[in-house]
Amino acid sequence: MPDTRKALGQDGESAALAYLSELGYQLIERNHRLRSGEIDLILLDQQTLVFCEVKTRKGGGAALSYSRAQGKRLRTLVLRYLARSQWMGPVRIDFLALDREARSNLYRVEHFKNALSFDDTW
Repeated sequence: MPDTRKALGQDGESAALAYLSELGYQLIERNHRLRSGEIDLILLDQQTLVFCEVKTRKGGGAALSYSRAQGKRLRTLVLRYLARSQWMGPVRIDFLALDREARSNLYRVEHFKNALSFDDTW
């Protein structure tokens, strides 16, 4: 990934984390890596463990950039994480789409709660 795209992604994840923190979410882990991929953010929303995928784009289109294959991969990553953890409470998968405004560091955030369930065929 070119450095500018990587930097945009990292900035977007930081903006997403700031947004979620303002809503009261508590960060558990950022960029959790498994052999088959990465979970961007793992957070606690009251009693619910939330796995959050963050997509960031310049000028629009972040909400449309999530593919079926990415959803399948994320669901697999979450199940692997849960198999290794001791978590016994509720779980949710959210999607945050951040569109960075031109020539600024301001983001428009769309938060899709429970965007992906474990029984989705997508």
